[in-house]
Amino acid sequence: MIKLITFNIKCGGKDIYSIDHRAPLLKTVLDKYDADIIGFQEATPNWMEHIEEDYGAEYEIFNKYRSRNNFESTPIMWRKSRFDCLDKGYFWLSDTPDIDAECWDTWGCNRICMWVKLYDKQEGKTMTFFNTHYGFGDENQIKSGNLILNHFKAMKVDCGFLTADFNMTYTRPGYKLLEQHFIDANMATVKDLRLTCHGYNPNKTGGAPIDICFVTPDTVVPLTAKRIDDLVNGEFPSDHYGFYFELEIRQPVKLLSLNAGPTSVRSRLTRQDVEFAALQGQNAEVAARLAESFKMVAQKDGAVTPIVWKEGLYDLVEEATSDRMAIAVLKKPVSEQKFCVINVELSEDEAAQAAELKAILEKASEYAELPTILTGTFRFRIGSPAYCLVREQFEDLRHIAAPQDFTPTYSGMGEDMKEPCICNYTFIRNAKALKYEVVVSKNRRGYYNDYNGIAAAVILED
Repeated sequence: MIKLITFNIKCGGKDIYSIDHRAPLLKTVLDKYDADIIGFQEATPNWMEHIEEDYGAEYEIFNKYRSRNNFESTPIMWRKSRFDCLDKGYFWLSDTPDIDAECWDTWGCNRICMWVKLYDKQEGKTMTFFNTHYGFGDENQIKSGNLILNHFKAMKVDCGFLTADFNMTYTRPGYKLLEQHFIDANMATVKDLRLTCHGYNPNKTGGAPIDICFVTPDTVVPLTAKRIDDLVNGEFPSDHYGFYFELEIRQPVKLLSLNAGPTSVRSRLTRQDVEFAALQGQNAEVAARLAESFKMVAQKDGAVTPIVWKEGLYDLVEEATSDRMAIAVLKKPVSEQKFCVINVELSEDEAAQAAELKAILEKASEYAELPTILTGTFRFRIGSPAYCLVREQFEDLRHIAAPQDFTPTYSGMGEDMKEPCICNYTFIRNAKALKYEVVVSKNRRGYYNDYNGIAAAVILED
């Protein structure tokens, strides 16, 4: 579980509203919640002095001011003992996101979005956290949302969250845009519709939350949310209420299933954003070469279905092989969650294929309690009796994640195809489908293999 806070801490003020007066109040409040990750808005150099002094021993802090002429920012803090920072950066909410530039904000302010990619050493999971402060106006907020969505896509963020003072409520077009792609952690749990900008008035009512945490669907599960309306000796730490969230991270498992010739395997494995691969059509010599770079299931001479994975990602718990099938029970080292991978290549002869499929499904039933991925070259058509037999135990990942995708998996080098031919599949059991994508075996010189690959991502069920 991740404990996360977003808090607009108000950039200035005088007397009891000054930063020097309010910083100890904020520290008292935040200590109660013991968050793992915190995103602030409206931090200034004065604020950063207090933040570094009060939190620097326990948290790593990342900050960038939004303008050379306006020293205000949206810093991110994360607990040093729990997370390693894998990457970090920022961009401006403008037509030129790579440089300090005026935003689309109707107020004319520069607006910056900061992000960090964190590895959770406690649970062995990776996530990306975006924190920003929207400007005003529907057009501005829609453009800001589209820019952030483009960054999520370009950075291939599977598991992430976005916090901000959005300066918009759930009725605005900018909110509805983000709602199409993310889950509002408050609305998915407690549905607290009270305002979050109070202006130091404890009796202020009306309005709605503008301080929000959006999370990626499927990979982040909101557990609870709470408006932070704590006072210290009757005083507010800011003119906003903060918001506290508890989130459960579900790390996707990424697979490449590929029937490929020896010349293309190594390069495709290193290029694809995958954790392990189920290969078909490989001989013992090629498998041995792969073993130099990847961990793999032990192969019998002549076996055609090696399973390989990046070293350090998984521990091998159990393995089994035959001429047409390989099985690997893998375990995530930190969470110790186990899952089963079965990789097959059926014969072209229908009689032999039926017997092989029967043996495969009987073996698969032995792992019925584990999340299972069954993948490979099956050589039967969608809707055939053999396909329906597999579907009695498994779900077709393509049918769930990309039901309109009928891209051929057997390409015939691009010359023999007269209709879509799907004979390679990835089936799942006790898992949730996130992604199905056919990786076409083609470059500028033409087709280099007669099969396309399948890139898939799934969430393992507990």
